[in-house]
Amino acid sequence: MPANVSAKVLPERAVRRDIPLTNAFRRPFEAGTRDSTGAPGAAYGQFEANYSIDARFDVDAGTVTGRETVEIENNSPGPLDRIVTRLDQNVYSATTVCSRAVPDIITGTVVSAVPVGRWPKT
Repeated sequence: MPANVSAKVLPERAVRRDIPLTNAFRRPFEAGTRDSTGAPGAAYGQFEANYSIDARFDVDAGTVTGRETVEIENNSPGPLDRIVTRLDQNVYSATTVCSRAVPDIITGTVVSAVPVGRWPKT
């Protein structure tokens, strides 16, 4: 730079020191389920599920029968007051309203029982 031209001095750039929290981050932070970095907090809980499936396929009858056992462990600080399950619709059942044609009409899914047990873990 030539000696007769003075260097332009820029003002120090303003840098915001705090980071605003949106509601999506504020609620879990205040609840203790996440810390300020987003990592799990002291009140963070997670469920563990173990599945056991015993199924049989009868080729002649074209049916699958079976039994499934699901063991759920509640690792959260609060109670587990509900479990939501999903069964896909019976797209091959004659009583099902479908938006597409199905190749074979059968009885569909038949759920014969859904027992629920409650055992304290020792």
